[in-house]
Amino acid sequence: MYGLFRLRCDEEAAILVTLRGYVSLLAALLATSCGRVEFEDRRTGARCQADSECVLATDACRANTCTAWPSRNIATRTTLQLDRFAPTEALGDFPLLVRVPPDAVPRDLLTAGANLSFVDTNGESLAFELETIGDATTPLVAWVRIPSWDGALPSIEMYVGTQAVASATAWSNAFTAVWHMTDGSDATGNGHDAIDQATTVGEGQVLAARNFVPAMQSVMRVADAASLHLTEQTISMWVNWRGIVTPDTYQVMIGRQEGGGVLDDFAVSTFNAELSTVVLFTGAGDFGPPASTLPMNRWVHLAFVVAAEQPTGTIHLQRFVDGVMDGEYARDGMLAQSANPIYLGADRNGTTDGEFFHGSIDEVRIENVARSPAWIAATVANMRNEIISYGPLER
Repeated sequence: MYGLFRLRCDEEAAILVTLRGYVSLLAALLATSCGRVEFEDRRTGARCQADSECVLATDACRANTCTAWPSRNIATRTTLQLDRFAPTEALGDFPLLVRVPPDAVPRDLLTAGANLSFVDTNGESLAFELETIGDATTPLVAWVRIPSWDGALPSIEMYVGTQAVASATAWSNAFTAVWHMTDGSDATGNGHDAIDQATTVGEGQVLAARNFVPAMQSVMRVADAASLHLTEQTISMWVNWRGIVTPDTYQVMIGRQEGGGVLDDFAVSTFNAELSTVVLFTGAGDFGPPASTLPMNRWVHLAFVVAAEQPTGTIHLQRFVDGVMDGEYARDGMLAQSANPIYLGADRNGTTDGEFFHGSIDEVRIENVARSPAWIAATVANMRNEIISYGPLER
């Protein structure tokens, strides 16, 4: 094993030592006499065969090279470069979608994800949610919470170790509910699980989605809760609309009935091919940005942002389609808040379910903050896999 040590005893003098064998022992002796030793890797042949041959306690032998890894309990590393997209403003607690290719996942070592971890460039652990470890032909999919992302974060690293790693949730308190739509569970842990009626599983924008068929009266219902009565909020989802079933009839993607009538506290719907997003103002009726056209037979990201201006009470509404603002509206007043369930893929009029959606829905979120255009744009790029470049698997 060849190596080069640089011994610095003051600012003026340096001793360079090239040696063969017993690197760790000699480095320790030199350090005792001088106080600082730098190992410079200038070898072109085999570098190391075991961790014990590496000089620094924080180093490990990987690919025959002594490199700094956070722990000797780490078995593999995959570097994820955030080099394909930069947000236009700093984003806090952003849930980064990670889709690691099968050849960059050590399936021989991964124990159902229990020994998986993500770290930033400072070696700090990052909270995450593991959706699936995938298999030999499908990727590992996880959501990793990035505490602060302004484009300056060059990369994060995924480690698989030899022991279990605890992880907090990927979803900050700003997320009231998150439905991945592989089933009806709320990924935030807030308990807003959706009860399914006659939907089927299909291919989604991220993983699986739910298919809604009017003839089957498909719907998912979320029980009412105080935490779902929001003034400021962002409602977002991916939809793949299959088209008109009955002309001049609404198809509702998400909504909540107001009282026992035919209006809604809020609704995202299509009427023929017109995309409509409205909220109900108490005593005034429902209002929203002008209708636009909903694309058909492809995945489209929709976001509906409701912001309350203080102290005037003016409500600002913004609609985004595929990350681009598609319409806005502002009005003074108070928003209606009814103790009714939230419907996904349908609506309730009076005592009857109806206005069933024809298509698929994926990645539905309700957030208790009014997200910025920069956040919405980053969210779309995120779920289109337009942010990360994946490095090879290192052992």
